[in-house]
Amino acid sequence: MTPFEFKADDYPTRPGVYLMKDDSGDVLYVGKANNLRARLRSYFGASGDGRAHVRFLLEKIHHIDTIVTDTGKEALILENTLIKRHRPRYNINLRDDKTYVCLRLDLQEDFPTLQITRKVRNDGARYFGPFASAGAVRQTLKEIYRIFPLRHYPIARCRRRQRPCLFHQIGQCSGPCHGLISFEDYQNLVKGAVALLEGRHSEVVDRLRQRMQQASEAMQFEEAARLRDQIRAIEATVEQQKVVGHQHLDQDVIGIWRDRGQVELAVLFYRRGKLVDRRDFRLEWRLDTEELLASFLQEFYGRDLAIPDQILLPLPPHDLDSLQEWLRDRRGRRVD
Repeated sequence: MTPFEFKADDYPTRPGVYLMKDDSGDVLYVGKANNLRARLRSYFGASGDGRAHVRFLLEKIHHIDTIVTDTGKEALILENTLIKRHRPRYNINLRDDKTYVCLRLDLQEDFPTLQITRKVRNDGARYFGPFASAGAVRQTLKEIYRIFPLRHYPIARCRRRQRPCLFHQIGQCSGPCHGLISFEDYQNLVKGAVALLEGRHSEVVDRLRQRMQQASEAMQFEEAARLRDQIRAIEATVEQQKVVGHQHLDQDVIGIWRDRGQVELAVLFYRRGKLVDRRDFRLEWRLDTEELLASFLQEFYGRDLAIPDQILLPLPPHDLDSLQEWLRDRRGRRVD
């Protein structure tokens, strides 16, 4: 095969995607750049990357195609599409078949309820997680229903019954389907459940103590006893949870270890200061670490996964601004 000769003037200085191909026309690698010429020059220039594992890829290249886009974010989206279409040998492949479990709460409903889901959509609902397993999320739900008895089933289904469900009889549903709780009181339960899921335990306890005191002063002793039991249940739950790190944010912490072409990445999921799960990935990668990190972020958060407030990285990835904009669009709000 005739060695590929890179000519910088053949490539635009605009944002876009590049496809490195072999002599059979098969796509070896798909990448993106805010400046296509500058990115490609970094591979082939006189002061370009001389590492053996990078040269190994470059020696296979027969030609490079480029597609110009209007913005870096458009380039990122197009890159994802082309990787899925061509499945290039040298692009990242996580080989991870694990789906992540989250809790969904649609606050637009009159009587919202918590739902277990494995898909996170930008639909206006609140998502909490990920949880380590379906068992972990069910245990969390069990604790929440014991303290804040939200409904379990669709309202229409429950209203067809002549009496409240079994969960109401054991104190784990407040019975909104049969008018056994007011809209305002149910919203207080929802606020408490959200605060608990966000790790704001002291705020919930303070609120419940105030309501318990008011109920006691009004001689509503059954209500005061119920609130007292809620407080005790929260305090017992908090004792079992060790909190580290930042207690007011959801964070994913990503670490990288690399030995030439072998790479291992670890993702730690912190939710309101608690380490809730960890995922490890072993990969083969031939290009620079900044590009590896950018590719990993795209594939990992391109799934139906709850995106946190912060993603802590060992170094800045390529095209950080475009990645932040893409993550913000997927999440529906800012990601640091």
